[in-house]
Formats: sequence, C-alpha cells, structure tokens
Amino acid sequence: MSQEHGTREVGKGNDNAGSCHLRELLWTQLGHAVTLIAKQDQIVWTIFGLFWAADAVLVVALFPNGVLPGGTVCMTVSWLGFVLSALWAVLHFRVVAHPTFYEGMHQHFESELKIPEAFALSGWRNQERFRAAMGRTRRARPFMAACPIVWTVLWGLALLRFWGGS
Repeated sequence: MSQEHGTREVGKGNDNAGSCHLRELLWTQLGHAVTLIAKQDQIVWTIFGLFWAADAVLVVALFPNGVLPGGTVCMTVSWLGFVLSALWAVLHFRVVAHPTFYEGMHQHFESELKIPEAFALSGWRNQERFRAAMGRTRRARPFMAACPIVWTVLWGLALLRFWGGS
C-alpha cells in the first residue's frame, strides 16, 4: 500500500473498493496530465516567441540604418544577444522537461487504465493514428531546441567579430 496516497498498487491483490478508488484516481490524474500538457506547451511556445522577438529586436539594433554602428554599440548588442540566447537555451531545456514529463505520465495513466491503443490520446501509444494525422511533418520541439543554440553561436561569432572594434 502506498503511504503517500493511501492507495494500493496496481495488480497487488486489490480488493474491489481499493481497485475502484485507484481507477478513479488514475482517471482524475489522466485529466490533470492532459490539462498540464496543454498549459506547459503554451508556456514553451510563449517563451519561444518572446526570445525570438527579443533576438529580432537586437538584430535590428545591430543594423539600425542598414549599416553597422560603431564598435561599442556592436559589442554591447552582441553581448546582450549572446547572454540572452544562452539564457534562452538553458530555460528552453528546463521548460520543455515539464510537458515531456507530463506526456510520459499521460501515457502511463492510459496504460494503467488499459485504454486500447486505438483510442489512446497519447501519440506515443496511438502511433498509427498519430502518424496518419501528422503525415510527413516534423516535430516542432527539435526545431525549438536548435534555435537558442544557433542564436547563441551566431551572437558569439558576432561578439568575436566586434571584440577588438570594427
């Protein structure tokens, strides 16, 4: 028996009352997991959009009239871009861990509830329908993970370029 929740473990000789309570708990937790995935995914996309916008503003600051300004301005903008993008990279991997965790829990709850794969909402459990719906499109998260790394490298190169002045 789990001391944290006062429920019995699945498949460990549950009586009917304990089994019903556990099923209710699993259904409730499945609903929570679905909600948390949606909320966390929204946070991931919001942060992604904010950092893209910030990097775009810094690029515009680097070329205000289509021409590079003086060395001090270029150094300052490059430093800001580098630090901002490095922060973005660190935050991104931390923030993406949350929906990834909840997706794993979602899959686990569906498995424990013995929901047939053909009816599962989890794309990992219902792979046939997921692939049919997605077609040949690519997942967004690998692209999202690459963006802050690419921006950090680009700002780092700009920083090296302007280090000694232009």
